[in-house]
Amino acid sequence: MDLLPLLQATGTLVALLLLSKIWISKNTTTNKHFIQAPQPKGAWPILGHLHLLGNQIPLFRTLAAMADQHGPIFTIRLGFRQAVVVSSKQTVTECFTVNDRAFMSRPQTAALKYMGYNGAFSSLGPSDDYWRQLRKFTTHDLLSNRNLESFKHVRALEMDLSIKELYSLSIKNECKVKVSEWFRQVTMNMMLRAIVGKRYSFGDSERGKEARQFARTMEEFMYLGGVSECSDVIPGIEWLDLQGNVKAMKKNGKEMDYFMSMWLEEHVQSRREGKVKKDERDFMDLLLSCFPEDGDGLVFGRKSEDIIKATALRQHLEFKFLKELVCLNRNMALTPKPGNRLESRLLPQVSRA
Repeated sequence: MDLLPLLQATGTLVALLLLSKIWISKNTTTNKHFIQAPQPKGAWPILGHLHLLGNQIPLFRTLAAMADQHGPIFTIRLGFRQAVVVSSKQTVTECFTVNDRAFMSRPQTAALKYMGYNGAFSSLGPSDDYWRQLRKFTTHDLLSNRNLESFKHVRALEMDLSIKELYSLSIKNECKVKVSEWFRQVTMNMMLRAIVGKRYSFGDSERGKEARQFARTMEEFMYLGGVSECSDVIPGIEWLDLQGNVKAMKKNGKEMDYFMSMWLEEHVQSRREGKVKKDERDFMDLLLSCFPEDGDGLVFGRKSEDIIKATALRQHLEFKFLKELVCLNRNMALTPKPGNRLESRLLPQVSRA
């Protein structure tokens, strides 16, 4: 019985070696008439150049050294996938303007499967028909100027309540208030009020524990969304879960879905009871008005319930990321070495992507 896992791993390795050889020979034959971008030496079978990128040297420095040797455009093999690395500003501009259609797609990943509602989370998914239809709907209908105008009161109301709470804390408690924790609570409540109409207090109550749990789940979601999982580039080895990322993604996906499902059910119940006022609608109310409330209804080929939860989650992540960039931009003038701050905050996310 102990030999069974070893035999399975050996069989999988042999099959991957054969598939890798067939794939390389096929691509060489198909593309022999086209000019290929240079490729660094040292690629291994199956792994490609992964072993060169997984050392202690930061990823951007490794790629910069390759660019110095091979030019502003070169290719690397990430397992069974081929990636194009561009370091020329002019070429990068062309990639995202003239040739944007060729570069907008993304491959299927474990994060999309287990944390992105199996493809409904468009920020992690490929640019297929579903992505294009949802993007068009979000831009023209959901995030129209009229709908965005209805959220302007949320920021003013939340700031007013938060300032009053801060004043009360300064009077009741003789100890100093942690302003960083207070700012964190304010920004989180702003996002939650605009998206799901929720407001939390980070105290010792049950709602405070729920708020801290959601904050931890969100931070873990953002981290795992940028993790490079081996099965994303080498198909067929997900069951091995060598790094434990797949297990963590499954757990985080269930925890995040718990919050999104709970808030969605509360909104559906409020709409049925007629408790939703037009001037107090949040982002999830707008989603429910655009999609059928029946979770079994299909929209763009997917369950409307999954689309609503995935779209609301995407908006929360976008607000959070923009808040990080704004805070970083405002603090750069006070930072002795702003380049180091950019590298420490943004480049780890790039290296995990």
